[in-house]
Amino acid sequence: MTTFAIVLNNKSDKAWNAVKENWPESHFIVSDTLAMISGDRNKVLTSQIRDKVGMGEHEDITGIVLQISYYDGFNATALWEWMEKHS
Repeated sequence: MTTFAIVLNNKSDKAWNAVKENWPESHFIVSDTLAMISGDRNKVLTSQIRDKVGMGEHEDITGIVLQISYYDGFNATALWEWMEKHS
């Protein structure tokens, strides 16, 4: 499994609703502007995530989708547990 981070420039309920709909069992919304999803690296591309979330040049949702290879830091236990389960 591969972990992806979705980083929004601004809060968007529309984007997070799309995340919940498209990845119901493999998402973790960290904050108003950051979410993680897990997917098969052979089946999920950053561009597909971008499109499903509704980011685009002519869209009101802006941000970036990152594929995560390594991670470290300090955060809530729930996030670390999700990362351990989905990475």
